[in-house]
Amino acid sequence: NTAEISCGREWSAEQQCLLMANHYSVLAKRFGIDVPLFYKLGYGEEKNVTIKVMLADLMRSLPAILPRVTVDDLLSVARDRPGA
Repeated sequence: NTAEISCGREWSAEQQCLLMANHYSVLAKRFGIDVPLFYKLGYGEEKNVTIKVMLADLMRSLPAILPRVTVDDLLSVARDRPGA
């Protein structure tokens, strides 16, 4: 079982669930920042550890990405194949 961080525009799959346009790791990669495409979620206490790692990755990467990201970056990521 895994977890992922998504970004981009929101859309729904046959009115069943909400999805985002792509993986956050694809956006981060555009700025030379590596974050995992997927995180091993595990079970029990492993979930808490994984969530802390995901949060740490966001706290590390977002300050570098937010001041530089443009609408063109977001549109490009939305057009890319997920996980590209």
